[in-house]
Amino acid sequence: MVARELCIHNQEGKGENVISKLINELVGKECRIKPDEEIELVDSWIQCQVLDTDDEWIKIRYEDKKKGTITRLFRIENIDEVEML
Repeated sequence: MVARELCIHNQEGKGENVISKLINELVGKECRIKPDEEIELVDSWIQCQVLDTDDEWIKIRYEDKKKGTITRLFRIENIDEVEML
């Protein structure tokens, strides 16, 4: 089986509506998200499930080794890259 990969790069101010539409298609799917440098996380990439999105926000769920299951909201403008797994 070949892994299907979709990689979205968020370029500030360019095509935000396109990015929002592409991210909206990820609802219910597993992916990896790379937040921008302003968001403090242990890892630069988060493997997660996309729960919901709108034009500005993405809601994800992921597992943290210490804290267990975490549900978190990110502003789409604060995401550098998304890879669909």
